[in-house]
Amino acid sequence: MLVLLGDQVYADETSAETRRWLATRRDLSEPPGEQVADYEEYTRLYYESWLDPEVRWLLSTVPSCMIFDDHDVIDDWNTSEAWQRRMRATPWWRERILSGLMSYWVHQHLGNLSPPNWPPTRSTRRCARPRTAPRRCGSSPPAPTPIRRTPAGATAATSAAPGC
Repeated sequence: MLVLLGDQVYADETSAETRRWLATRRDLSEPPGEQVADYEEYTRLYYESWLDPEVRWLLSTVPSCMIFDDHDVIDDWNTSEAWQRRMRATPWWRERILSGLMSYWVHQHLGNLSPPNWPPTRSTRRCARPRTAPRRCGSSPPAPTPIRRTPAGATAATSAAPGC
């Protein structure tokens, strides 16, 4: 299991190659300057970050868990209420934060396995054990959880409580 604890991309510290590409799209003298600003620019950033053949091989063969980091958006992101007010007042921030979170979700999070699909080890079995959910919708017990096989061989579970 490969655990990446952040700093997979630097939206606020772009490479010379990315800066050249950004300059073909917009005026870099306007904020946010040489930093990525929208989803398409994030896509390019991930492409560049994971272009190395060894990195591509590693990510395609080893299960991974990736954690969101401030650099996915901007260094020291969300550090204070004053910082939030200042950033929200900029014309580019809303697109940046939405694009940063969305691209994290697509390029990093969706590759993370849910606990029932973790490789079977003593520690992952302990973490993946189902917990008893509190009853809802009166006293009816929840319906059994049907398990189905997906085309890739993974399992998928659904549950529903009667009358909910």
